[in-house]
Amino acid sequence: MTKLDSQNHEKVLERVQALVGGVVPEALCEFWDYRHRIRCGTHDQWGNTQEVSFVWRGQTEDDVLHLASVLDTKVRTGGSTAA
Repeated sequence: MTKLDSQNHEKVLERVQALVGGVVPEALCEFWDYRHRIRCGTHDQWGNTQEVSFVWRGQTEDDVLHLASVLDTKVRTGGSTAA
């Protein structure tokens, strides 16, 4: 359960991209809201944008993996997070 806390913002974003990309390979992640949040997203099979966003400070890699699985569900179901 490694926390994402780091002074190097680019390393945090690279790690989040690697974690999310392991679950949703086509997803792209970026900083948002003056680097306070990270959002990751992609398009579903219907052409709609699906994304998740979160305040990254204090989050763990497990938290990011959970959000990646939420994004995966949204991509597969067109936005529904109901399994």
